[in-house]
Amino acid sequence: MAGLLQMYALLCGNCARIPDSPITATAMLTVAICANSTVFSWINGTMLHPIPGARDTGSLVSVMRGEWNPSPSPPLSYLDYRDLRDQSSTLVGCSPTPTTGSR
Repeated sequence: MAGLLQMYALLCGNCARIPDSPITATAMLTVAICANSTVFSWINGTMLHPIPGARDTGSLVSVMRGEWNPSPSPPLSYLDYRDLRDQSSTLVGCSPTPTTGSR
């Protein structure tokens, strides 16, 4: 217990000698809380709830034109989507996802 009190006394003495120490500690704590919040929000949005409104994400499928490609080109047109939605007997629901960079 004496060692703990001695360490606390040294810590208080150092804080008194360095006037910016509480400001630095507060700034570092603020940055740490912001980083923690950012990482949690990112994990929550991408891993825990990846698709808003989807109840069972394990049964979702992606429909592309042609062979598999990390960046499919060209994407399905609206007419293709409408035909797939109306004529499919195996899909429960169909929802288009906008693509970026499509022509």
